[in-house]
Amino acid sequence: MILGGIAAAICWIAWRRHNRLLDEQAEDFDSESTSSGFDYQKAREQADRMEDSLRQYEQCN
Repeated sequence: MILGGIAAAICWIAWRRHNRLLDEQAEDFDSESTSSGFDYQKAREQADRMEDSLRQYEQCN
């Protein structure tokens, strides 16, 4: 009976840890999904830099 209680306690601790890890993963996923949208401003700035670099390269050659 004592071994059964010990096994039950171990299972309960493992179950709580598992649920906590699932909650942490869900929070990480939510924070990534809201901040990972396409940023048009950043893309436009990067395209402008690339065009500027291409113009400078063409002027040098």
